[in-house]
Order: sequence, then C-alpha cells, then structure tokens
Amino acid sequence: MVEGPAFWCVKEGFYDDQYRVRATIGLFRWPEDGFPQPHVIHPTSLDSIFHLALIGYCHSGKRTVPTMIPSSLRRLYVSRTGLSYPDSDEVQEYTWPEILDRRGACFSGFALNQSNGALSVQFSDLRLTTIASSRDDSVADTLGGLQLAYQIQYQPEPDFLDPKERYMDMLAHRNGDLRILELNVGDRSSTKALLHTLSVYNEAGGIVYPRLTNFSTEGVTLQTGWRPSPEPQPIDLTKLETDSHPDWISYHCAFYPDGFRRGHSYAKAFIPRIPRHEATFVEQWIEPD
Repeated sequence: MVEGPAFWCVKEGFYDDQYRVRATIGLFRWPEDGFPQPHVIHPTSLDSIFHLALIGYCHSGKRTVPTMIPSSLRRLYVSRTGLSYPDSDEVQEYTWPEILDRRGACFSGFALNQSNGALSVQFSDLRLTTIASSRDDSVADTLGGLQLAYQIQYQPEPDFLDPKERYMDMLAHRNGDLRILELNVGDRSSTKALLHTLSVYNEAGGIVYPRLTNFSTEGVTLQTGWRPSPEPQPIDLTKLETDSHPDWISYHCAFYPDGFRRGHSYAKAFIPRIPRHEATFVEQWIEPD
C-alpha cells in the first residue's frame, strides 16, 4: 500500500521503551486548486493524530507488531479552533499506552496548539484490535483452514487526482440535493464521470452500491390488462415540492434509529388530502411453476 503525501504529517518525534511518544504533527494544507472548504480538522490530520501511538508501539518500524485496526474509542474532544491551516500549521502531540494484551492495545493522548499551548485534541482509550499476527501463516493456523474476509472501502487520495477528478469527487459527495441537467452537447463525458463517482463498483466492474436514481429508465412491464381505477391524474412536481398540490399532502415518518424504518425517516411520503373509504385496487401476484 502506498500512501500519498497527504498522510505524511509527522514532522519529528521521540519515543521511549514504555511506548510513549512525543511528536510534532503538521496539519493538512488544503491546496488552492483542490477546492478548499472551511473545516474544523481535516480527516488526514485527525488520522495522523490517532496513528501516532503506533509509532511508539512498533519503535518506528524497528519492532514487528501484529496487524491491528481501530475498533472503539471511549472519548474524543476536538477544539473548534486551531486545527486547520492557515490558522494553525502544526500541533504538539503526546500519546501513551493504557493496556497492552494479546487481543490488541489501548492508547490515550492529547495534542496542544503549538503557538499558545491550548488543548486542541484529547482522546481516551483508543482500542486497536489484533486481526492477524506478523507471521504469514498465522491466519490459516488460527482459523483452521477458513478464509478470512475483509470489507474494504476505497477512498480517493486528493493528491493523486487530477483537477477534474477532484472537482467530480467534491461535486458528487458534498451536495446532498444535487440535481443534474444534461445538455445534448459534447460526448457527455462529464456527466458519465459524475454518475460513475456516485456509485461503488466491485472488481468485475458491477455496481455494488448505487447512489443515484434515473427516473427516466423504464422498468419491467407485464401486460396484465389491469388498469388502476380511477385513472391516475397528472401531477405537478413543483407543487409537491412546496406542499401546495390540491390533491396530495406530504408527511414524514417518525425517526427510528434501528430497523428497516430508519430509511423511511429520510424520505417524504405523499397521501391524498381526501382519503378513499374503499379499496380501489386489485393485487396481482406472479408465482413460478
């Protein structure tokens, strides 16, 4: 795995035999051509603050350690000021281990503003869980022949993207109410790139997580001879958006943190303003032989 320069944030540091670390962390400098946005702390800066504890644990790479991933965090404090460039350029961080055992390790630490010494970040009990030993054959031994599977999500590295790709990523993921108006000009490459960014693909090129909807795409139509009664009337979508349609009114479901109804809480549903007192539809089912 090759990390981009955005993750090279440790400028200098020291560690001791008790795995304690003191280091200077450089805050991420968002380039002007990367469409910078106001932020409290950039994810790469926070990632470097968390991962500093591993430098002392592995003695800056001199000591072989098992593969560990973050699994829990008990407490985190992030100051709303002093953690973004150009207001601040770097912070001074200190980390130390709380627990070291066969299942992993637990670390705590804090970061101070380099100019005034104010507390910028403090975290407690960052738990790192061991998922594989440093030996190549350890995974097969511990699992008894079973294959260990990981779910990997790919995130773009800003420094490896060209200006157009950075713009597409910013446009696709930072606009929740994004609407695309496609003009019949050119080869539509920009629209294709934007729609591609909005979905997640597997190794075979198939869509595994679509995040776009095309209402102009027709679905499967079965000739059943059935027609709704009464016939549906045309609906003005602009009036639905403002809740000014004379026949339909919107409502939101209550928020359910768990279960399938959680998704319903984010969608607006419409019901007739005048409820129907009897069923005017017929359900039809198709069963395979």
